[in-house]
Amino acid sequence: MRDRDRKSADALRATLPLALTRYNHVIVATHVPPFPTAALFNGRRSSKPAQFADLSAGLVLIGFAKQFPDKLITTLAGHTHCRARQWILPSLQILVAAAQPGKPAFEDVIELAGY
Repeated sequence: MRDRDRKSADALRATLPLALTRYNHVIVATHVPPFPTAALFNGRRSSKPAQFADLSAGLVLIGFAKQFPDKLITTLAGHTHCRARQWILPSLQILVAAAQPGKPAFEDVIELAGY
């Protein structure tokens, strides 16, 4: 899990600066939620956040959201199968899907017009 988390953080460090200088709204798709508050298990926050969240990736996202406060970063995730929708900062939100294994679900439509 630590190796996966490190790789995710490295990929974000390599790509987000360019994306945030070019676009007003950047969508980041991850499998595992990068924020422990959105890593729910059976509707509750996990007692083992490192098992259900990419903590290093979350710190990178927070850092870039603070560096680019006039941009919007939307993070889409799954893994925990519990819906979560949170604003981490005014310019950083996370949406976690609630699909169950073998039963994909349609969550929402994201409007990108004007971005």
